[in-house]
Amino acid sequence: MPPVESKSRDEAGQAAPDASTPPPAREATPQTPTPLGMPRIPVSDRYEIQATIGAGGMGKVYKAFDRKLKR
Repeated sequence: MPPVESKSRDEAGQAAPDASTPPPAREATPQTPTPLGMPRIPVSDRYEIQATIGAGGMGKVYKAFDRKLKR
């Protein structure tokens, strides 16, 4: 039986990645700015916006005071 040769190439013919080589760095995705026509903090007669709690891909969450219910 002939000896098995060790290959340093993967099946696609590319050089096998070295275990000590770090993966390539990913570039940060830039945030999309708020359009100029859209207010950053909504204005309402009923609610007093106090702070932004969080923001995500689908919207923003605000801490607010309800003037009608006094809470």
